[in-house]
Amino acid sequence: LRGRSISHHSIPYLQLRLGVAALVVLSLLVGWFGSSIQGRWDLTEDKLFTLSPATKNLLSGLDDIVTIRYFSSKDLPAEVALVARDVNDFLDDVEQASNGNVKIIRKHPDEDEVIADEAERNFVPPVQFNIQSRGEFQVKLAWLGIGMTYANKREAVPYISTINGLEPIVVAAIHRMSKKERKTVAVMTEHGEKNINGELTRFKRIASGNHNFIDITDQEGSIDLQFTDILIVPGPTEIIRPSVYKAIHNFLARGGKALLMLDAVSVDPNNLTADLNGASMADFLDDYGIELKENIVFDMRSSENVDFASPFGLVSLRYPYWPRVLSAEKRISGGVDSAVMPWASSIEITAEGDPSLDAEIQVLMQTSEFGAVDNSFLDLGPEANIFETVTPDQQREHITAIAITGNRCPTSEPGCEKNTEELFRMIVVGDSDWLTDQVVNRYSDQVMLAANYLDWLAQEDELAAVRAKGATLRRLTFNSETHKDFVHWGSIAGIPVLLIVLALVRYGMRQRTQRRVYSVE
Repeated sequence: LRGRSISHHSIPYLQLRLGVAALVVLSLLVGWFGSSIQGRWDLTEDKLFTLSPATKNLLSGLDDIVTIRYFSSKDLPAEVALVARDVNDFLDDVEQASNGNVKIIRKHPDEDEVIADEAERNFVPPVQFNIQSRGEFQVKLAWLGIGMTYANKREAVPYISTINGLEPIVVAAIHRMSKKERKTVAVMTEHGEKNINGELTRFKRIASGNHNFIDITDQEGSIDLQFTDILIVPGPTEIIRPSVYKAIHNFLARGGKALLMLDAVSVDPNNLTADLNGASMADFLDDYGIELKENIVFDMRSSENVDFASPFGLVSLRYPYWPRVLSAEKRISGGVDSAVMPWASSIEITAEGDPSLDAEIQVLMQTSEFGAVDNSFLDLGPEANIFETVTPDQQREHITAIAITGNRCPTSEPGCEKNTEELFRMIVVGDSDWLTDQVVNRYSDQVMLAANYLDWLAQEDELAAVRAKGATLRRLTFNSETHKDFVHWGSIAGIPVLLIVLALVRYGMRQRTQRRVYSVE
């Protein structure tokens, strides 16, 4: 079009031809050599396609070679071909960031039976795909997985269905292989706590990759925490002896780490009734300047739907007693921005505590600004009267999880000289149901949050930073059902209507231009 408007014997026409020729040559060069050009523009907010600094530090700090064998079929089904390309790019980034500590070997098991046997030995089996095209139905076997070796240790990702979340999986596996020793996590029992092998099995399965779990019981009226790195107390409901409290206090005074998930109120989920839990360990927290309140938190806007029985079957209703509480920080949570905490109790920071305590307190999780508390909990149904009577003045943010870092003296030496290098770390959560299998099967990101808490307690913060990739969950909080319907239908019909309005405006402007009368001048 431009060539028709200028003279073919002019300099602009010559420049136009040279520009078109250069553009064609540049396009061919990009097509031929583009795959060899390194670099990426990652426009995602959380940099999902860029290795995190924590990953680069871990890979570059390895003291031996990690060999990653990438097994992928030469001819992959269309639905996973793009995944294979992204995995290739990811492995290139890993190898480049490792400073020679990671070696990538790529093999195609569908081309050689020997390589197929090698894939089996590396725990990467073939996956069956059902392909239907042109009226034909085919069953095809394909490989898409990686096997990793470090010294005499092995890890594997048998099948990669998506690139999202692959980085934390691979980095956690390399971290497990490179660790010389694993932390010992003791779970307290015999006081009505949640069973780590019964109600918290999914959490244990994920966390046991980096830690050794043991049960710890009373021995002659106390507990032995000498060889314990992290203590977990998952919701006691029976009285704990003062001697056990003393052992835990002294464990923390020596720089111990603890995760306390405590229930101030015991709830019967079948009958939706509740009673105060006199064995919640709330009195234990007095020494650390925090108070576990005897209430149940609810949130009028940021809460989940729960299925309830009715004469017509199960009905899904919004249940404010299952609030989705929000993360107040990202370093300890590893970027997980929310969690569902059923029937949680609020935590308050007090000015009191053990005289020898020197600690820093940080809020981990809290409700939205529309949170409130039920101090009587007479009716825990989805249509409880308190939801109608709560006023805006009674709604505010309520803390449900807190982290404490600091020093304290042993109970037998109240005036000791504290070792500033032996800082204890403790996380207190006002709920123990949030990590049960029943809840995490529905909200799987909660296991990731708990694993990040455990890594922070074990002072392995870098793993939490890696898990933050792709963990952000953005949820909409609506003022009312009308607000929700407006956003819903506005998203469906609003954009087409906007385009129609713009088209009509443009059409009107063109019609007005056509009707304009121009003078001879």
